[in-house]
Amino acid sequence: MQIEDAWNLWSTFRADKRRARPTAKPMLIRYEGYWKKFIQWMVQESPSCVLLNEITTTHADGYTAHLIAENYSEGTYNKHIAFLRNVFNLFQTKKTFNARLKENPFSNVEVRDLNIQHRRELTMNELQTIIDSASGCLRTL
Repeated sequence: MQIEDAWNLWSTFRADKRRARPTAKPMLIRYEGYWKKFIQWMVQESPSCVLLNEITTTHADGYTAHLIAENYSEGTYNKHIAFLRNVFNLFQTKKTFNARLKENPFSNVEVRDLNIQHRRELTMNELQTIIDSASGCLRTL
C-alpha cells in the first residue's frame, strides 16, 4: 500500500457509520493534522520510502525524537504516538487493506509521563494584592 493512499483508507474506515463507534468529524480533522505532520517529516527524512510497509521502527524513533526536539508537550506527543500506533495497528490487523505490514513501527514507542500543571482560583487576599499593585489603566479594570 502506498503511503499516500493510507490516510484516505484509514479515515474512510474510521468514519464509516456502520461501525459500532465511528470517529466524529472533528476528531478526523485533528487526526489528519497528526498524519500530515508525520508524512511531512517522512518526505523530508526518507523521501525514497513510498510504501507503508517500508516504515520501520527507525523511522518511528526518528519521528518521536523530532516531536521532542520541536518541544511538543507530553500530552500532544502522546496523542501523536497513540494515533500512529492506531493507524498501523489497523493496517497490520485488517488484511482487507493489504498493507503487508509485518510489524507496527510505533508499537514499542514509549509514551511520556504527563507533567500536568494545575490551576487554582486566587483567594480574595491574592486578588486584592493584585488590584492594589496595579497602576494606570489596569487599576480601573
